[in-house]
Amino acid sequence: MKKYLKYIPNTLSMARIPLSLAFFFVAKDYPAAFIVLFLLAGACDFFDGFLARKYGWATKLGSLMDSIGDLVFITCIITCVVLFVPGLSFERHTMVCLGVMAAIRVFNMIFIMFKFKKFGFIHNLASKYSAFPIFCLALYVIPAKEIPHVFLSILICIVALAAIEETLILTQMKEFDMDMKSIYHMVKQNKTQEEGTA
Repeated sequence: MKKYLKYIPNTLSMARIPLSLAFFFVAKDYPAAFIVLFLLAGACDFFDGFLARKYGWATKLGSLMDSIGDLVFITCIITCVVLFVPGLSFERHTMVCLGVMAAIRVFNMIFIMFKFKKFGFIHNLASKYSAFPIFCLALYVIPAKEIPHVFLSILICIVALAAIEETLILTQMKEFDMDMKSIYHMVKQNKTQEEGTA
């Protein structure tokens, strides 16, 4: 039985995909069901990484599924907001911030694929900490059918800065490590490696 426990994080990562796709069937007319599915997907996102780190169950497949799960989850949420929040409009500066953020994330994904021959994202601390307010915002926006634009603009800027830090980490990174905490930790690790080979 114990040998199967290590597959729990992978199962949780994969479960986020159908849970996220199910948003489209409930987001418009069933806000309570949407909230339940959203919280379940969020719980899967938290516990897959927590269990993998705590018990040493991390695998390459798990890392891949986690990145795919993140991408599907975010894509489904953004699409649901566009489709089901009536009268949706963004101010120009908000659109610019959204475009910059999306461009940086796409660039980072392509950069990783070319440099490391892998698919994934860096789970730096800035991205993890900015994920919680995004989670709360999405949980509010779709049931309430409105967007607090000022908070959204600030949040987008924070996420864009986290993505920029991810880019800086990738330029300094010699071997792909999706759990690199920050650019500070990246520089420190490189310095230690250089001192060890000197």
